[in-house]
Amino acid sequence: MRFRLPFTVVVLAVTAHVARTVEPVRAQQPSMEQLRDAAGDYVRSAYPLLANLVGTEEYRQQASASGSSRTLKSEVLLVRHPTETSDWLFFRDVLVVNGKPVPNQQERLTNLFISPSLANWELVREIAHADGQYHLPGSTPSLINPFIVVALVDRSYWPRLQFKLGKQDQDAGAGIWILELEELRRDKEEPLLARVPSRARAWVEATTGRILKTELRINNASGTSSNRTTFRFDEALRVAVPVEMKTTWSLFGQVSVNGTAKYSDYRQFGVRTEESLKGR
Repeated sequence: MRFRLPFTVVVLAVTAHVARTVEPVRAQQPSMEQLRDAAGDYVRSAYPLLANLVGTEEYRQQASASGSSRTLKSEVLLVRHPTETSDWLFFRDVLVVNGKPVPNQQERLTNLFISPSLANWELVREIAHADGQYHLPGSTPSLINPFIVVALVDRSYWPRLQFKLGKQDQDAGAGIWILELEELRRDKEEPLLARVPSRARAWVEATTGRILKTELRINNASGTSSNRTTFRFDEALRVAVPVEMKTTWSLFGQVSVNGTAKYSDYRQFGVRTEESLKGR
């Protein structure tokens, strides 16, 4: 499985692979390699389970200086390319902005699955780019994506990252260790996340590789921007899903925008679509 992370929009690419059987990490303190390997294998098994899984996101953003705010209600999911089935895109379909519905969004999303075509896929990509217009100014696709750090842990990105074993976080749960990631800066190579230094951390359950919390920090002239996402392992879905994302970004170094997104009502998009069609 391989994920492609362009600077402007996060595209996840998954190639066929045979899952390896990994021995559980039994030592009280895992090595960096053990923790990284466990997390990497978990990521490769997680994305197929997240396929076409849709959740409800309620995302409130507040600017500290002006007091302006924005509340978005959206459906979020990983969209599989209708013709290139190895490609994925994290997609936020904004339905309501400050209590006012956005017209025709659900119809366009449904068309992607009912009548999959390259034209529909391009439309969804356009919607994904247009997502930015609904947020308060200063955000980037990486900052408002709850899966961004999870995607980075995929093995295809390891040559471009430096890993370090962090401390154990007993407050996060038993056997949870922090895996630290830093992007290596190379000439003539498009950055994975941003054109400025960035660091990330993943809270990993050592025995299963499950990623239960992530943090992304990007430092630039305007200040530090961050994304902190908490996950919960869902027994029915057999995968960890986001439950809360907290974001912070600065605009011109003067305005700080703080946001909190909460996730709920996870369900299979295909089932919901089929039920909708039967009801017509």
